[in-house]
Amino acid sequence: MVAAADQAGLDGVILGLADQPLITAAVYNRLVQTHRQTGRPIVTSEYAGTVGVPVFFARAYFPNLLALGPDQGCKGLILKNLDDALKLPCPEAETDIDTPGDALVTGNVVCGNEFVHGELVKILRK
Repeated sequence: MVAAADQAGLDGVILGLADQPLITAAVYNRLVQTHRQTGRPIVTSEYAGTVGVPVFFARAYFPNLLALGPDQGCKGLILKNLDDALKLPCPEAETDIDTPGDALVTGNVVCGNEFVHGELVKILRK
């Protein structure tokens, strides 16, 4: 994804996870707008006492992202570069679905405006 963004000449990229069902387009827009307003090259979500995805990285960080190994996330990159980062409170990111039980606890959450609770459970059981 980062390589494609680089090749397309984009100014930045947002990294996120599909298992955070409360993240909406408004959260992504807030990351981009904050970058545009402040010029900060990293705009990261802050939740549960830490930082993480979803996160916006400006083009300047593409080489760092591309250098990450296939099993590495971007959290270490964020933490190593906190001086370049702006943290936005994002309590929505605290909710993630890793198991069918998580989906049950989450309740009737709409995920990506496509799946409701029962569909999430079916997908996670496959």
